[in-house]
Amino acid sequence: MNIPPIEIKEPKRQDLSAFFGLNRQPSAKVGESVDEENVTSALFPYITCAKDTWRLSNAFGKCRALTSKYKPAWVVENAGGSACRLYWAGTLTPPVLSPGEKQIVTIGTKIVVFPDKVYYDTVSGEYGSLDSHYESTDEVAVTFIPARLDGIAYDAGASPAAPEDPADGVYWCDTSQSPAALMRYSAASGTWIPVESTFIKITSVGIDSFFNIGDGVTVSGATASELNSSFIVEERGEDYIVVAGLIPSPVTQYTPITVERRSPTLDYAVEYGNRIWGCRAGLSADGEVVNEIYCSKLGDPFNWRAYGTGPSASYAAGVGSDGPFTGASVHLGYVMFFKERCVHKVFGTKPSNFQIITQNLRGVKEGAKSSPVAIDDCLYYSGPDGITAYDGTYPFVVSEALGDEPLDSVVLTSSGRYLYVAAERAGARELYVYDTKRALWHRRTPMAIDCMAGTRFGVLAAAEGSLYVIDSTDAGAGAANLTGLHDRRQCSSDWYFETGELTDSSSDHYVTRFEISCAVPAHGKLKIYLIGDSGEKLRYFTMNPTVRRTFRVPLIAERNRRARIRIEGSGHAVVYGIARYVEYTGG
Repeated sequence: MNIPPIEIKEPKRQDLSAFFGLNRQPSAKVGESVDEENVTSALFPYITCAKDTWRLSNAFGKCRALTSKYKPAWVVENAGGSACRLYWAGTLTPPVLSPGEKQIVTIGTKIVVFPDKVYYDTVSGEYGSLDSHYESTDEVAVTFIPARLDGIAYDAGASPAAPEDPADGVYWCDTSQSPAALMRYSAASGTWIPVESTFIKITSVGIDSFFNIGDGVTVSGATASELNSSFIVEERGEDYIVVAGLIPSPVTQYTPITVERRSPTLDYAVEYGNRIWGCRAGLSADGEVVNEIYCSKLGDPFNWRAYGTGPSASYAAGVGSDGPFTGASVHLGYVMFFKERCVHKVFGTKPSNFQIITQNLRGVKEGAKSSPVAIDDCLYYSGPDGITAYDGTYPFVVSEALGDEPLDSVVLTSSGRYLYVAAERAGARELYVYDTKRALWHRRTPMAIDCMAGTRFGVLAAAEGSLYVIDSTDAGAGAANLTGLHDRRQCSSDWYFETGELTDSSSDHYVTRFEISCAVPAHGKLKIYLIGDSGEKLRYFTMNPTVRRTFRVPLIAERNRRARIRIEGSGHAVVYGIARYVEYTGG
């Protein structure tokens, strides 16, 4: 019997010189990792350890909100869960807040916390509520008087017919029309001329200390029903305020009145154009069912009901979409309010030209913990199908490489071109970084992150009762900007990555050896493992600090059709490439 000889070909070298990040799909290609931790694409096409992570403080408590513009601000709930406190740049501020989730919005020098509607001024140290509530006491006279802007009362009679033989400059309140009109007699023309601007002076002890000029207020409890309405405070003085309006004659009452400046209950809030914008689907502060978008008065976060025709007026409008709001953001020069299946975009520069345009598209997933994050010209958010990018035309999913398991409790932030995604998957916490420039995903050391914010010295993260800086740009020195946080400690810089199968699809081949090009700096170490047909992890080399060089890894245990490389490191080692030698058989 003649047996044909098996032709043994010379091993063929195949180079892997670029690493393309994490891919947990079965379709992962050569150059992608199937598992990794704490690596980065910062030196792409090479692979290396991520920048340092530092713990800045322990005994931190449950973080309910975290943001950073000029300096970081955060809200922490105390151990008993009975109250929250606001910190700015690491310093405890005076306001005491209710327990529960918070949103922080900064406008000018003020930090505003929702839903408490509490503000803190970072320059003056002033703090308090956006709202103001005044209620007069029993049996104290409250008067409503038709008056000029300076509070001086008009001497005007009210009647449906004009007075006979009036003197020049006499005032008359014409009640023959509705609403009534204030008239002034001109002897020169012999006619009654309408007074264009009319005011009401409201007098009550201490009322002037509760409101400022320009405030939009609501009056209730007045015995004259026409006075139970909304007004703008035009002037104030000792124990009185002046609002725009007209009453035919003075009114005095001894029952209490209430005057309030109220801001709306908001689901989400953002700052844009020196205004705070917000949305609400549900019960309003008045107990009415609403589905509305609001913005505060220009440069004035205290006033949300100061409506008017001027460019600085506040604004409110209803929308027709169903379901709860799920997020808010600012992108490409307009404010966006998301629901799960649509987005409402606000165009315009002032209330007279504001327009709300609705687009039906993949929105923010209901229950997402953080709002969308803008990087360059693209907006990233947690969508119903995964992490979604929206460039202003149509949204698309960018997280397919992370696998099919859904991401829950997603927290997002950005630093430069990198998107940081903290999430829960199948009951376990995960932390991913997406390189938006190269569309590459990498996995970091998992942390149970409550809140994150990008800063100029790294990503600030509140997790497990501590405050961390992830990817610190200056070895943790940026923490010096946070007063009172002195417990700086560098966290572990251990890392690893595991390649996909470094073989082709043919069945007549074996992997005979690998060559790995790498550099290990001082205080670093590199361990190389082979995972062959058996699935067993076999360690072949441990490399101590060395300059860039190439190591050969022969597969002496068996001839493997399938082979993966796992590299574990400590310190900032760099892997430049992997060459594999494949031996083919066949006639």
